[in-house]
This record gives sequence, structure tokens and C-alpha cells, in this order.
Amino acid sequence: MLAVLEEALVTFQRGLRSRGLQQRQDSCEVERWVASTDGESPFSFDNICTSLRIDPGYLREGLKRLKVAARQGQDLHNPHVLRRERMSDRRAWRGRIAASGAVTRAYAA
Repeated sequence: MLAVLEEALVTFQRGLRSRGLQQRQDSCEVERWVASTDGESPFSFDNICTSLRIDPGYLREGLKRLKVAARQGQDLHNPHVLRRERMSDRRAWRGRIAASGAVTRAYAA
């Protein structure tokens, strides 16, 4: 479920400043998914957030602020930009979303 949420957040952010039609459409699709309050699907935004113990309202507000900042032309490439770290190494290295731009690594035992 974390992977679904991570992909949605990265897709949303990519589409904010994109000139490509497909990326903007994908971003709008994520925005509709986040705004929906349908709790029936196991992969609804609310259910995923609840299962990960994340406040869905907090994420919704953060995404709204990102969208407003993008419309006002503010720089989105600051330490708060989400980025996906690369999967590498055979030792089950897992990258995490780094809000500070620092690489965070966890090695599976």
C-alpha cells in the first residue's frame, strides 16, 4: 500500500509543472483519487492512509499547498520535493522518499 501512495504522490508532483499532456492528465487523476472519499475500495486514498496511520486530511492539505505554489510559479525544487530513491544492490536495499534531499537507506537483514 505504501508503494501505491508513493507512486501517486510522485506522479502528482511531476505533473504540476509538466508541459506534457500525459503527465498533467496523470496528475489530475491522482488529484481526483485523493479528493474522493470512497471508502469501499481497499485501495482508496482514505483506506491506504488509514492502514499506514497517516492523516488523509494532512496529505490533502499538503497537496493543495503544492498545487497553489506551482500555480504561483514558486520553486518546487526545494528540500520539500519528494523524490524516489533508486533500488539497487542485491542485498535488498530499499530507498525511501527523502523530504530533505538526503539519501535514506535501509538494509534488509
